[in-house]
Amino acid sequence: MKNDVKCSIISIDIEENDPVDVRAGGPYYLGYDYVVKASEAEEIMDFIKDIFNKTNRKYISIYISDKDLYKDAEKVWDKAKIYKDLTGKSLENEECIL
Repeated sequence: MKNDVKCSIISIDIEENDPVDVRAGGPYYLGYDYVVKASEAEEIMDFIKDIFNKTNRKYISIYISDKDLYKDAEKVWDKAKIYKDLTGKSLENEECIL
C-alpha cells in the first residue's frame, strides 16, 4: 500500500453501443478507460487528444473522472503505455507528437 498513488480515470467514448446491449446492461458508449496519476491527468488527456488528431481518429467525448481512487503506482497507465495501446507502436520509436 505504500506505493499507492491518487488516480483519476480518463474515459474516451469512441462509438455508440448496440441498443440491445445497452438494454441488457452494457455501456452507452464503447471506448477506452485509463487509470492515470491524478497529478498528470490533464496533461495525459491533452496527449491523448493529440494522438487522435494526428492519427485522424474520431471520438465522441473525452473526460476525466476524479474519484478517491488509489492504485499501485506500477498499475497506473503512463503516456508510453497509452500510446502503444492506441497506436500499436512504441512511443520510443516514434517522433514526439506533442
